[in-house]
Amino acid sequence: MLRIGQKACPPTYPIQPRRALIVAAATMAGGMFAVLLALILNAVEARRKVDSEDV
Repeated sequence: MLRIGQKACPPTYPIQPRRALIVAAATMAGGMFAVLLALILNAVEARRKVDSEDV
């Protein structure tokens, strides 16, 4: 059974997205992704170089 405790009321002030927080978080996430990608590509390149020297 569902019971409603209060009536819905409109907010006292308009809700807006926090643009600065979104931009900062996206910049941090993009930077972390770029560093991770660079590390992975470096590891793959180093592994290829070692494998080609064994042949």
